[in-house]
Amino acid sequence: MARSLSGSIFALIVCSTVATAVFVSSAEAQIQDPSKLPSSGNLSTSLKSGAASAEVPEPFGGDDISGDQLAPITGSVSRATRDSWSMKVFNNTQDEYSVDLDVFQLNMAGQTVKTDSYSYRLKPGSSEQEMISAGIGARDAELNLRHYRNLSQEKRKRAEQEKAEDADSDDDSGQ
Repeated sequence: MARSLSGSIFALIVCSTVATAVFVSSAEAQIQDPSKLPSSGNLSTSLKSGAASAEVPEPFGGDDISGDQLAPITGSVSRATRDSWSMKVFNNTQDEYSVDLDVFQLNMAGQTVKTDSYSYRLKPGSSEQEMISAGIGARDAELNLRHYRNLSQEKRKRAEQEKAEDADSDDDSGQ
């Protein structure tokens, strides 16, 4: 019991330290160039069971906890109650994004016991949150970004193409 409690306290301290570092400095942080990031990745992982490996995948956007470089999309997953998990995803940019997420719940052996999938259209600077029922035997959870797309950038490109096409048609009609 004491070992479980100390592990939980450690996990809470790590999570709160990382979250504080991100939120305190997010006003000054530079958003990483999405074109240099992978199309998917791990946003958050809990480490409650400790039975499997304590190795955590590198988070999407890198592991810079100073807050100087912030990924355009970040998120968290944590145990809210004995029967539920809390998942939250953030859009750290001034652009609109479409995101597809998976929350994997794992048992003591690291096997997936439940998967929940979500899709959101995130306005600039917004976030979405879900309370997820815990799977039977779930001890850990992972929040994975399956896919994301910058919708504002696509709108800008379409507007530029339409403007160029209009200019070409004006040139053709003037001859």
